[in-house]
Amino acid sequence: MEHRGACSADDDSGDGAGLMTQIPWKLLKKEMPSINEATTGVGMLFLPNDDALEAQARSIVEEVVGAEGLSLLGWRQVPVAPEVVGRFAKATQPRIWQVLISGKPGQTGDELERQLFIVRKLIERSKTAAMGAAAEDFYVCTLSNRTITYKVRSQLGWSGWPAVASQGEVQQHFGCVLAAERGCARTSFVNQGVGQLFKQWEEGPADRHVQTQQQ
Repeated sequence: MEHRGACSADDDSGDGAGLMTQIPWKLLKKEMPSINEATTGVGMLFLPNDDALEAQARSIVEEVVGAEGLSLLGWRQVPVAPEVVGRFAKATQPRIWQVLISGKPGQTGDELERQLFIVRKLIERSKTAAMGAAAEDFYVCTLSNRTITYKVRSQLGWSGWPAVASQGEVQQHFGCVLAAERGCARTSFVNQGVGQLFKQWEEGPADRHVQTQQQ
């Protein structure tokens, strides 16, 4: 991590590593035994580490879910190990929550995944309009019926873990994700009209880099 610039000045904070996996339904059902795997989406969210801003972020999620005709089944606080967080990282540590959402009657498979995608993009748009600069501390990592991501601490010497990318590589990768999602709006997976979600996309340097590479 050090040679890639991924360690902070406190020598104890780093980028960490994102771990994508199938949704652990057995784990979730220990707390919510009535959830239906076929009709439920799970979101992994970073919320602001402030009571008022967290409440506002939750309200935005609930409003978007309700406006789209879906049902919010509940919130689950993700267990964390704060003792391993570096001093600098702890200063900006988010509150990590999962949200469980039930689709519209009959929505399963690709149709449900499409609906959850739309909800995530609408949350992103709504948070910027409602929260301004504070929206940077509110992020929907994933919202899906199939996969979920966890953020884990990456340390040198762990077997099987890849090196953590530098900030520049992370930004470039994120730009590639944005470009891929734009392309997704032109495929049969996403129905007509969803492309409207991308018209007000706020592009950063990573996005412009990807566009330049595509030209």
